[in-house]
Amino acid sequence: MAANTEFSVANLEFDSIKSNLISFMQGQAVFADYDFTGSNLNVLMDLLSYNTYYNNVYLNHVASEMFLDSAQLRDSVYSIAKSLNYLPRSYRSSVAYINIDVNPVTNPHQITIPRLTSFTTTVGDNTY
Repeated sequence: MAANTEFSVANLEFDSIKSNLISFMQGQAVFADYDFTGSNLNVLMDLLSYNTYYNNVYLNHVASEMFLDSAQLRDSVYSIAKSLNYLPRSYRSSVAYINIDVNPVTNPHQITIPRLTSFTTTVGDNTY
């Protein structure tokens, strides 16, 4: 068995991943005196480091989708809300069909209602 069998996984940057892989391989008896800087094995270390780095990024995104505060996908939010016993009824927002009576002082040809205009109505004793 090799003397250096520990492998550090705390650093998630590409260069530190590659240096950890190389130090791990140099700890193996077969590669103890091997030069990793200009060899074909250096290309393999690059591939392993890139693969590890991309897996770290992917798993970070997956982990962030597991929490309601950091989820960005609607399906993730829906799944978390479902586990909290909240079920949205549909994928669409509510729609209201209304009739508006306008009684202007003058007789204009058209009336423009600005965006985000608030309306109030009374239904029975309730005002909305």
